[in-house]
Amino acid sequence: MKRIKNIYVKGQPPCLDDSLFFSKTTDFFQTFIPKQSNGSENTIKSYKTGLSMFREYVRDQKGISIRKFKFSDCTYDLFLDYRNWLHDSKGYMESTTNNRLAAIRSYMNYVSARDISLQQIAFCVSEVPAYRVPKKIGPVIDQLETLTALLSAPPNTRTG
Repeated sequence: MKRIKNIYVKGQPPCLDDSLFFSKTTDFFQTFIPKQSNGSENTIKSYKTGLSMFREYVRDQKGISIRKFKFSDCTYDLFLDYRNWLHDSKGYMESTTNNRLAAIRSYMNYVSARDISLQQIAFCVSEVPAYRVPKKIGPVIDQLETLTALLSAPPNTRTG
């Protein structure tokens, strides 16, 4: 029987599964996403983009080879830095940044449901706060003539 040492490194969650982070993506896209989104191509495309952006961040910004990036490398700070990088460096709007982070959250929820040792990492990513998306304000009618015409329109009838 293999004995697992409980070594906690500051800033890293304990992780019994030391497999590569992107090792479960095929199953995620072929099994989970089609069932969740009823096979929506837009959802699949959005999630693939989200995971691809995270891969780019890990590889280019953190300098970690994808062949060496493991679940145990994931921390709250890493996911928070990723969110900030998307918004500040890449210039993504708040809603796009939130969408990219949601793809990582969904992936982590999927893998942690299949391997309980990854639950803490899924929790880390779920705790990263989303950006507040400003509400869009509709057009304002500022001309008195337009407002009068709208209010004096006939009721909801065939001619109205």
